[in-house]
Amino acid sequence: MKEETNMIIEKLTEIIEKQNIMLEKQDIMEKRQDRMEKRQDKMEARQDKMEEKQDAMQEELIRIGNTVTRIEYEHGQKLDLILDVLIGHGEKLEEHDKRFEKNEKILEMHGHRIYALEQRKAT
Repeated sequence: MKEETNMIIEKLTEIIEKQNIMLEKQDIMEKRQDRMEKRQDKMEARQDKMEEKQDAMQEELIRIGNTVTRIEYEHGQKLDLILDVLIGHGEKLEEHDKRFEKNEKILEMHGHRIYALEQRKAT
């Protein structure tokens, strides 16, 4: 019976040792899992920051797009005004050219008349 008791004690000792080994492995696995959870938490925090930055960038792009649209509209109106002024000046210059040509013809005609009058006077 003593032998049987010793065998049972040995078996129990082996089982306890194996159980201790299993508990140690379980502790190691729990520590690894804790580290993994911490890494995952850090990754989620980084992802949240990236999403916030992305949202801010989208808002900034929308703001910039609105500003560009406003600038294009305002400058378009100014360019239309400048073009209208240039066209007006061009038309005015054409009118002045016509008047200048007309006045040159009148002066030339007067020059001929003066010459003719001077020639009559001289004779």
